[in-house]
Amino acid sequence: MRLYSWLIIILVVSAIFSSCEIQGDKDIGLNLQPQIQDISVYFTDTVTIHTSTVLLDSIATTNTGYLITGQYIHNLTGKTKATGFFSAGIHESSPSIAKSAVYDSLVLLLAYDAYSYGDTSQLQLLSVHQLVDPLLDTKIYYGFDQVPYGSEAIGSTLLKPRPFTQVPLSIRLSDQLGEEIFTMAKANSFISSTEVKNYVKGFALVPGSEDDGAILRFKVNSDSTVIRLYYHETNLDTEKRTYDFKISNGGSYFNHFVSDRTSTEIAALQNTFEGISSATTHEQTYIQGGIGLRTRLDIPYLRSFNTISNFAVNSAKLTIEPIRSTYTSSVSLPSAIALQEVNGSNWIIDPSIETSISLQANDLNDTYSYSYDMTSYVNTLLKESTNSKTSLLLSLAAADNQNTLQTIVLGSNSSQYRIKLQIYYTKVL
Repeated sequence: MRLYSWLIIILVVSAIFSSCEIQGDKDIGLNLQPQIQDISVYFTDTVTIHTSTVLLDSIATTNTGYLITGQYIHNLTGKTKATGFFSAGIHESSPSIAKSAVYDSLVLLLAYDAYSYGDTSQLQLLSVHQLVDPLLDTKIYYGFDQVPYGSEAIGSTLLKPRPFTQVPLSIRLSDQLGEEIFTMAKANSFISSTEVKNYVKGFALVPGSEDDGAILRFKVNSDSTVIRLYYHETNLDTEKRTYDFKISNGGSYFNHFVSDRTSTEIAALQNTFEGISSATTHEQTYIQGGIGLRTRLDIPYLRSFNTISNFAVNSAKLTIEPIRSTYTSSVSLPSAIALQEVNGSNWIIDPSIETSISLQANDLNDTYSYSYDMTSYVNTLLKESTNSKTSLLLSLAAADNQNTLQTIVLGSNSSQYRIKLQIYYTKVL
């Protein structure tokens, strides 16, 4: 029979197959139509996938909507620390304070975001330090960037975080700084945010060096995230007054992320665009937001399907199941991860193309996985005339990379939680 006829038969069988639920083990041929004895459908989930952990460049964390701070120690990826840098400006109008007014206090208020990562039941320290130089409005700051700040804290608090509360976190700041700001405000020296930034410069929100608590996120654009000046005026009665310096009106703010992997399986991973095979990390790979850890997938023998005569791929599904013991309610999995193509040097081929893969729950065994239809990708790869050196890269979604430090631990090709590529294909015998 001519090849054209074979292709028609394959398409018909594929349509029938797609509406049937196939039972059976891997690599077992199944005759779908007994009257066509030379057409079979096969299934395999033993396609070899080599995995490695790679370290990519830091990402931009300027003006992402959140201040992030805290320190968390993951038993597999090490100590991760987040420090928020910010400046403040005037609110809706410049302060207008009577000459007879009296200073009371200066307080940093931070509106909690519901997100946290780590153990919020632990006490943790947050300190506020004043910057040596102001932040630059035109500069894009990245996660590896830092700005010098004073060694002495101008305010601190020891807290158990409450990320779901509507009550902002309150940190009283230095009265010396407060009185200076109050004096400047009374003298009408803060006409715009520029004057505030030039005088106050900005702040760093620093976690305790010994903390092992949670990474916390605060909403910058909230009206509850301000530096509030408390004062009073004495007329016939004492009148309490406030003025808010708005953080989101201060120009730049950004978050600095740093990771200490000294005692981990990936301690040797130091330089960007380098990778380390899962064969040397106890058959595990890692993804971590903010820091730049990604998992690379290589499928070296996929093109061996081309040695099969007269075949067609019906479907291909990639299934990624994180190792069950590595996530909990407080160290949770992200709702989605991203899939991109990379070259042999771990450069993303087209950063604008990012496929989102949603988290799915398996209620039967209380596990979670990410799965993606790879049919189009596999068929395209098999049709290529040359062996391109592209591979796949798993990471957090772009927004999560900027605004979280969540971690995913994955298994390798030889582990219980291996990443699987399940392929159904039709073959003409």
